[in-house]
Amino acid sequence: AAMTALALVIVATPTLADTTQFSEFSLPPGATPSQVATGFGHVWYIDADPNNKIGKIDIETGALVAQFASPAPGVGSNITTGLGSVWFAPEGDGMGGAGETLHRLDPVDGSIATFPLPTDAGPSRLTTGFGAVWYTTVPTSVIGRVDPDTGAVVEYPIPTVGATPVGITTDDQWVWFAEVSGEKIGRLDPATGTITEFTVGQGQMCCGVATGFDAVWFTVHTANLIGRLDPNTGVVTTYPIPTAASNPLEIVVGERFVWFTENFGNNIGRLDPSTGAITEFAIPTANSAPFGIAHGSDIWFAETATGIIGRLHIDRFTDDDSSVFELDIEWLAEEGITRGCNPPTNDRFCPDDPVTRGQMAAFLVRALSLSDDGGGDLFVDDDTSIFEADIDKLATAGITRGCNPPTNDRFCPADPVTRGQMAAFLRRALE
Repeated sequence: AAMTALALVIVATPTLADTTQFSEFSLPPGATPSQVATGFGHVWYIDADPNNKIGKIDIETGALVAQFASPAPGVGSNITTGLGSVWFAPEGDGMGGAGETLHRLDPVDGSIATFPLPTDAGPSRLTTGFGAVWYTTVPTSVIGRVDPDTGAVVEYPIPTVGATPVGITTDDQWVWFAEVSGEKIGRLDPATGTITEFTVGQGQMCCGVATGFDAVWFTVHTANLIGRLDPNTGVVTTYPIPTAASNPLEIVVGERFVWFTENFGNNIGRLDPSTGAITEFAIPTANSAPFGIAHGSDIWFAETATGIIGRLHIDRFTDDDSSVFELDIEWLAEEGITRGCNPPTNDRFCPDDPVTRGQMAAFLVRALSLSDDGGGDLFVDDDTSIFEADIDKLATAGITRGCNPPTNDRFCPADPVTRGQMAAFLRRALE
């Protein structure tokens, strides 16, 4: 039975973000990347019609590793990873013509296997879960299930006629999908095939749906907002996007945030599920028409209009978002100079805490790649310090002389570093 949801509205405060965290990787001329997926140490993308290719990018360097030609024409917006493979499908014409197929790409050897689908399938989006590949199909408004071992297909009709399902995802219990024309979120029980619909009623949804933080998240491009469905109560909360007419399309849930593409706004959006605040990251290349988005160690997205695969670096620490030094802190972490302030988790940096002399020694040793400890045990008061090895390396390099001149047999590792002391350390390090 359908459930009617109560709609709430939270007005998100516009927040601007620096663009220096972006990297952009140009594809071969004429490329039109639409969707992306991460998995097996790579980023996978669809180079849509008329190119009809699947691309493979190194997730660390952004280098294009390989391209694979689709066995069927009409590759559009369908790619996902899971069950040990990369899966893609042409959208088809929905009229029983060519292109009603599902394809499995081996991420190691690049071989492609083809699975026939019902002639009117025309898959719109794909996902994996519960040992199967799932797809939505616009022409017939059904949810499809493909057994990857046998190729057997089962289709489940959506109760709402003309629902136009597009986005699809799974969590640990259900298959979720977005009904674009039906203005509903659908939930399918993979054990029974039973479908329950939650009325959203916010406007035409397109095209993404994602789960996380005890909720189902979706985009509503006509109303320019992000929606949150509580699956336990059916309550819908909406978050207006600061940039007007941004045309939000795809959405993905990361470790701390909900991320989405703004196709007209030329932004990557980030929503904090704990506060509802939306931050927009302006993509460096203008008019790039970002479409697909995926979450790996960073956020990856397809810039359809400019033939680029983009990467947005994700903040490592949870407590530096309001610091004016956030980018500097993230740079230190990226370079391996800092590891955090709360080991072993190290998801915090403690940006407002003073720096001790021992911590400073570690920072400089990592920054300068110092390795010689001079035999060790150069001071009498650091034997119990976790920074003893760093302190000895700093002293051997002549950057520190001690804290009790003229004897200088002590380092005072727990004392805070004064600005004057820091000036001396840096001068000796950089001379």
